[in-house]
Amino acid sequence: MNRKILRIILSFFAVMLCCTLIARGASSMTVAKVKTEPPGRGSLADEFEGTGSIRAKDKVYQSLPEDQKVIDILVNPGGEVHAGEGIVQLDPVYLEERYKEQAQEIERLKLRMEQQRISGAVKARTPATAQAQLTLDEAADALAAAQTAYQEAQSRYDQACREAQSQNDTAAGQNVRQGTQSQNDTVAGQNARQEAQNQYRGAEAAALEEERARLESELAAAKENLQAAERAYRSAQGSYGVARQDEANNQANEASEARASQAALGEMQVELDALQSKLDQLNQLRETGGVITARTDGVLESAGAGEGTITAGTEQITLIVGSMEACGTIPDEKIATVAAGDEIEVSLQGEAKKKTLEIGRVGQDEEGNYVWYADLPDGNYRAGTGLTCYYSKKSQSSYDMLIPLTALRESGGSSYVLIAEIRSGILGESYTAVKVGVTVLKKDDCLAAVETNLPGEARIITESSKYVKEGDRVRLTE
Repeated sequence: MNRKILRIILSFFAVMLCCTLIARGASSMTVAKVKTEPPGRGSLADEFEGTGSIRAKDKVYQSLPEDQKVIDILVNPGGEVHAGEGIVQLDPVYLEERYKEQAQEIERLKLRMEQQRISGAVKARTPATAQAQLTLDEAADALAAAQTAYQEAQSRYDQACREAQSQNDTAAGQNVRQGTQSQNDTVAGQNARQEAQNQYRGAEAAALEEERARLESELAAAKENLQAAERAYRSAQGSYGVARQDEANNQANEASEARASQAALGEMQVELDALQSKLDQLNQLRETGGVITARTDGVLESAGAGEGTITAGTEQITLIVGSMEACGTIPDEKIATVAAGDEIEVSLQGEAKKKTLEIGRVGQDEEGNYVWYADLPDGNYRAGTGLTCYYSKKSQSSYDMLIPLTALRESGGSSYVLIAEIRSGILGESYTAVKVGVTVLKKDDCLAAVETNLPGEARIITESSKYVKEGDRVRLTE
C-alpha cells in the first residue's frame, strides 16, 4: 500500500515536471525576441547622401542672332576654342534674305516717318476770330455813327426848342410894349397893329412848331437806330467771344496734335534705331560669312542649337572658362544645416578613390534648388561628370542621454520607450516590457536626445521580432 502511494506521488511530480517543461517551451516559442541597448552620451549628427556633378566655376555666354538658320557646328562639345575661332556656321543664303527684308523694313519706316512729319506739320488756316472781328468792327463803326447821328439830332432838337422859347419870350415883351403904347394910340390903330403882329407871330410859331416836330421825329429815329446799333454791337461782342474761345480750343488741339505727332515720330525713331542696329549686326554677319566666333578662349560646353535650327534669339553658346568645381543638391530638411567650411565626402564617376572636399559656398541653381559648391584639387576634370556625396556633421551640443530612433515611440502626443525588466510570474522570473516616458530634446537621422529618469544600465528595446506593448513578456537576443 505504501509503495503504491509512493508511486502515485512520484508519478504526479513527474507529470508536473513534464507539464512545466512543456509550458516553458511553449511560452518561449510565443514570446517576442528583442534587441536592447543602454542609453548613451554624446552628440547628434546631421547626415545625408546625395548626387551631383562637376561644373565649370565660370562660364561665358554668347547669344545666337535671332531668325537665322544654323547649317553647321564647327566645334564639338568639350573641344577647346580660342578667341576669334568659329563655332557656329549660319546659312549665308538665309542670312542675305533676312538682310534684304530688314533693309526694306527700314525704308518703309522712313516713309511712314515722313508721312507723319507732313501730317503733323502746322496747316495754314484763317483764325476762327477773323470773321467775328470784322463783324465786331462793323458793329462798332455803326454804333459810333448812330451815336454821332443821335447827338446831332439831339442838338438840332434842343436848338429848335430854344428858338421857340426865345420867340415866346419876344412875343411877351412886345405885348408889354404895346400895352404902354396903347395909351397914346387910337383904338383903330391899336387893333390894326395887334392883328398884324398876331398874324406874324402865328406864322412864325407854326413854322417853329413844324420844325420842332420834324426834329423830334428825327431824334426818335436816331435813338432807335442807336439802340439797334448797341444791340448789334453787343451781339457782335458775344460772337467774337465765342469765336475767340473756338480759336483757343483750336490752338490747344493743334498743340496736342503736334505733341502726339512728335511722340509718334519719337517712337518711330526708336524703332528705326533698333532696326538699324539689327541691320548693322546682319551686315557684320555677312562680312564674316555667317560664322559665329568665340569671344574668349575656353572649352565649348554647348553650341545652343543644332544643324537646321531656325534660331529664336534665346539660344546661347556656352564656353567654360577657368577652373572646375563640384556641386550637389542639398535635401530640403538639411538646408539650414549645411554651411561654408563644412567637409563633404565625394566619389567621382569613374574614380574609385573618394575625395574629402571643403564646401566653399551654398546657393541656388537654375531650377531654384539649394546646392553646395566645393573646389576640386588639381587635376583634369570634365564638366558634367557625375558624383555621389556623403555629408556628416556633429552638433556642437553634447547630450547626457541618447537613444536610437527605433526605440522611440509615441502615443497621445507623448513620447516613451519600452525597457526590458526582470519580473516574477507563475512560470518564474522573465523579462517584461515596461513603459517609461521621455521628453525629446532633439533628433537626427539615427538618434534622439531625451530627458528621462532611466538608469544608465536600463535595457532599452530597440528591435523586436514582433509587435511588443507594455506588459508583454520578451526574450533578449545577443
